[in-house]
Amino acid sequence: MKQNKNLVIIDADSLVYYVGYKSKLLKLKSIGVHELDSFIKDILKATQSNKYLGYFAKAGARNFRYDIAVTKPYKGNRKKDKEDWYVFWEPILKERMKTYWGFIEVDKIEADDACVIAANHYRNKFDKVTIASPDKDLYQAPEMNFYDYVKGTMLFVEKATSEQIFATSLLTGKTLPV
Repeated sequence: MKQNKNLVIIDADSLVYYVGYKSKLLKLKSIGVHELDSFIKDILKATQSNKYLGYFAKAGARNFRYDIAVTKPYKGNRKKDKEDWYVFWEPILKERMKTYWGFIEVDKIEADDACVIAANHYRNKFDKVTIASPDKDLYQAPEMNFYDYVKGTMLFVEKATSEQIFATSLLTGKTLPV
């Protein structure tokens, strides 16, 4: 039974990068927390959602893809050391998301995986389900609403488009621009 409500599911890992980077020079806890709270409220308003879920990866967590990647390291092209601003903001912002907003810390999977799993679980229980993230890899989820909270754009991905993105990703390791 649908609840006559809109649900937004927030990829909060990207949120840590976005808010942390935006606040990288300030390093005042109260300012970063205020920026985070305002940003989440803006997501709720932009998606017209009265319900939300948020997911972020547990600090230091190692998802299963690192163990099964045999031809080349998973995310091997990324720098190993995090920037100083990220090291400062990650625990502060994640603690706020967990204690104040009730976001869920995940282990062994990435936050975007948790978002898609939740979206598929709730898609028929709400009038509208939206995934909020700037990560285009999520466009592989068919028949789904997406809100890119960095660009401020809303998009509905049709099944054929999501299948094309998934197939291209499997073959090339890259997603299509949408």
